Amino acid sequence: MSQVIFQQNEIAYLRLIDEFNTAYQQYSLTQSKVGTLEKLKSKLQQAEQKLKFMQIEFKSCESTLKAELTPKMKQHQMSYVNSQQKLKSIEQSKIQEQIQPSFDLDTRKRIENNTNQLESQTNQLENYNKTLTNTVELQDGIMGDLKKQKEKLLAAHEDTNVIRSDVKETGRYVRLMSNRELFSKMIKLGLIGVLAIGNILLIYYKI
Repeated sequence: MSQVIFQQNEIAYLRLIDEFNTAYQQYSLTQSKVGTLEKLKSKLQQAEQKLKFMQIEFKSCESTLKAELTPKMKQHQMSYVNSQQKLKSIEQSKIQEQIQPSFDLDTRKRIENNTNQLESQTNQLENYNKTLTNTVELQDGIMGDLKKQKEKLLAAHEDTNVIRSDVKETGRYVRLMSNRELFSKMIKLGLIGVLAIGNILLIYYKI
């Protein structure tokens, strides 16, 4: 008895799924989408009810019959899940249509033009950004070179100050030595003068 009831519900289930798939294929072409959607929901609910009856009979079957009906049950459950996904996709697309306003052809063209202009401006900004980045890197390189040159100039300036200090010290020593040499010459000349006067006086007294 369980197998007969199972087969009766199975025949009804397959008929309902077939009617569901036919209505699903006609949904995009029909004028009354609301009525077709309600029909899809009704067919799927009826198919779900028949599937539940099949599951009840399947559980009460003997193990031998259950093993024979198992592939059919898996196939029917899979077809039901696929039908659920089809119905869900239609409901989601309908919600999306309600959220997004419909635009006429001119409005769509303006939106496309604005989108293209926005993309073009975005590309230009990206190019400007790349150019600016390259310029900043170049400026950083120049500033680095200038910093190195400044350090070299400061080091050279310090060396120049040291050289100037050495030159001044050398000049002082030269002047000191010149003064000593002049003083020595004056002493020598004084001695020569004294000796000359002494010789003159000695000759004078001998005469």
